[in-house]
Amino acid sequence: MVPNSRRGKQAVGACGLVLVSWLMLALAAPSAGADRLPVLDLEQVVLRALENNPGVREAKWDLEAADARVRAQESAYWPSVSITTSGERTTLNQASPVEARPFLDFSVLDPSLGQVPVAEAERDLSGFTRYVGAVSVEYLLLDFGRRQHGLAAARSDRQALDSSLDSVQVDTVLTVAQHYFEILHLRALLDVQEESLTRLREAARMARRLERAGRVSAGDIARADADVARAEVEVTSLRNDLQGNMLRLRQAMGLEPGEFEFDIAGHSRMIDPADLAERLPDEDTLNQHPRLAGQAHAVAAQRERVRRLLADRYPSLQLTGNYSVQKFASGGTAPNYTVGMQLRWDVFDGGLRSARVSEARARVIAESERSQALRQQVVTDIRDAQQDLQEASERIELTRKALAAAELDLQLARSGYREGIRTFYDLSLAETAYREASARSVGAEFDRQQAIVRLYWAIGGLDDDGPAGSF
Repeated sequence: MVPNSRRGKQAVGACGLVLVSWLMLALAAPSAGADRLPVLDLEQVVLRALENNPGVREAKWDLEAADARVRAQESAYWPSVSITTSGERTTLNQASPVEARPFLDFSVLDPSLGQVPVAEAERDLSGFTRYVGAVSVEYLLLDFGRRQHGLAAARSDRQALDSSLDSVQVDTVLTVAQHYFEILHLRALLDVQEESLTRLREAARMARRLERAGRVSAGDIARADADVARAEVEVTSLRNDLQGNMLRLRQAMGLEPGEFEFDIAGHSRMIDPADLAERLPDEDTLNQHPRLAGQAHAVAAQRERVRRLLADRYPSLQLTGNYSVQKFASGGTAPNYTVGMQLRWDVFDGGLRSARVSEARARVIAESERSQALRQQVVTDIRDAQQDLQEASERIELTRKALAAAELDLQLARSGYREGIRTFYDLSLAETAYREASARSVGAEFDRQQAIVRLYWAIGGLDDDGPAGSF
């Protein structure tokens, strides 16, 4: 099944990826060893998700059902043809009160035949056998727009579901990308924590050496051991968070437990959104947004249903035809045909049509209000994403400066502690400040990636002529 919308065609035509235009990535290097897991980059992960995610597959089947409903409405423009056959054993025995003789009454079949006296009752009163074949044709000549508006409503429903599929694909890409970058973020944080743990263990060993030399107290040893223990807890917690996010990524990809084990590449990055980070998209871009486009088609479908119900006030004209042949077992055939036209006009229904029209009009108004609310929400989402991106971009430079200052303070604290002019408490605080500054710096980098993902999601992806590049 291939969706008809522009974004739907991109999704399937470009390997099933509706947002492939903004997910241009460098290919991950293949695994060198047979015992290593395959390494997937973001584009490969997204492609698998769009192929296997149950929500995407459900949306595709909903679209397939909408296609079937459109074909069902189109069938109303064709005549209906039916063929029937039958075989029956019939007796027409009656007794004449005047002659007291049995006879066969064929007038029900053909008035010209009348009544036929029975010569031999034992034989002739047993009746006769006949076979009938018939072809019937019905065609709706005029319905004052019922078929037209019914078909238009079905097509609008189909377009709404096409846009819904695009929206589900965009949401899937968002979820996958968020988990992907969160995993990379946690891995970077884990590296920071493990490096800090290494330094803390070295500091604990240095404190013990100085304690043996009589230069520090036992309190420094206790504090050093406490810092090591806290760092080990942080490392364990990050490893658990990392496993949890990997499970959630697999779930977003539609993978069962144990199915296709893999690792993710660490180099994938989102392309820079350029001026999208500062300006609102134009009217055409908003109208092509999957959620807004789907809602617009939903409003159009409701309006067509109102027109369809209004057409019920008028009559319908139908052409009918029938051709049949009767064949008797004893011999002889009787062909017949019927051609006619039928006018049907429901002039009174107790207000049923009026109530249905009122309900349909109310639904049009409700869908229109929902469209307006959704439009405001989309614009708000875009503005929020733009602000998040701007804040994350500014925070990157600030955290780098803070990290440089914390690194210098840590170096001074370590050298000062060795020389005995700084306490272990100073060293512990400097290590904590440097670890937190490193975590904030790493977090700012990946927060910017998450903000870019949310911005692309908020605008519904990029057009075909949008910016391209590699991650």
